[in-house]
Amino acid sequence: MKGKLKILEFILMDKLRTGGGIQLYRLAKELSRREHNVTALFADNPEFNGDFEIFKDTGVILKFMKLNKIKLNPSSIKSLIEFRRFIQEENFDIIHCHKGKATTFAYFATLGLDVSLISNRGVTSPIGFWRSIKYKNEKIKKIIAVSKAVKDVLVNDAGIPEEKIEVVYGSVDTGEFKPGIKSTLRKEFNLVKDSKVIGFVGNAGERKGLPYLIESFKILLKTHSNIYLILVGIEREQLKQFALPPQVTSFVITTGFRKDVPNLMAGFDIFAFSGISDEGLTGTVREAASCGIPIVTTDVAGNGELIRNKVSGLVVPIKDPERMAEAFDFLFKNYGKAKEFGVKAREIVLKKMTDQNRTSRIEKIYYQARKDKPEVK
Repeated sequence: MKGKLKILEFILMDKLRTGGGIQLYRLAKELSRREHNVTALFADNPEFNGDFEIFKDTGVILKFMKLNKIKLNPSSIKSLIEFRRFIQEENFDIIHCHKGKATTFAYFATLGLDVSLISNRGVTSPIGFWRSIKYKNEKIKKIIAVSKAVKDVLVNDAGIPEEKIEVVYGSVDTGEFKPGIKSTLRKEFNLVKDSKVIGFVGNAGERKGLPYLIESFKILLKTHSNIYLILVGIEREQLKQFALPPQVTSFVITTGFRKDVPNLMAGFDIFAFSGISDEGLTGTVREAASCGIPIVTTDVAGNGELIRNKVSGLVVPIKDPERMAEAFDFLFKNYGKAKEFGVKAREIVLKKMTDQNRTSRIEKIYYQARKDKPEVK
């Protein structure tokens, strides 16, 4: 039997509210359950330390350090030295860097040290020649791409050897995100009886394409009554940038940051994702698929690897509100087909994107990359 590993899961993030940090948490928890010695290292920010209570009773060692992305200043150099000393003292078998900034930081901090780095790559944005150098270095044993689309960018644009990259999809807690949850969403927001809900979960960043989603909703309002657009993670103040008329804003509901996302998703009739760039395979799309909700997503990055058009959902071109509105209209008018799409999407998640499946794949990568492999007893 293979021996247990001493693992550092590392990200340059000071809160636990977005995909990279949450994926680190799910992986670390499952690795600890398998009796590996796991430390999760985050940047320090006392204001958000309450986010990390979910690590309680997982067996994961939680550590915070004053870390910043690399800059030529005394603070950055001090952080590098502190991190390097920590690595030398702990003697980890594997250091798994989540996101590019963490990879760059660990790469320079461990120069000259005999350590094995694993790098996670979660977006399809171009890398460029200089940033690609670290990925090609032998210090980074493997690159984990979260979708085939991400791998294609690494191979075709950055020239990284294909054999160095493993595609491992991000995971979902399929026991938390599941069909059949009795949602409180409609009661909370006093939605009228028989209303229909299109839901979005995310932020208002440009790459999430909210202007196009809102424009598609405006188109839909011309022919549908009693439909609502629920924007989870968006503050009401952020709607001002869209200059919506009152007859539209009365049907758009914002929730701000929420921790009860499965409860809210369970109240959606359709889940919408309108992203336009720099995705890997969107975490909220995985979560909605795990809930069995009919999904309309733009054809961005790896989302089509889960939401196969007219098989497990509907895929529309980016920046095309008309096509997105047509997709919503089709699902509202074809309940049986919409339900079929949701069931198929859940099946794909259960097959390829559970915490257990992802951890088994990554655990195997760790063993392959480890400097000193144990003998098989």
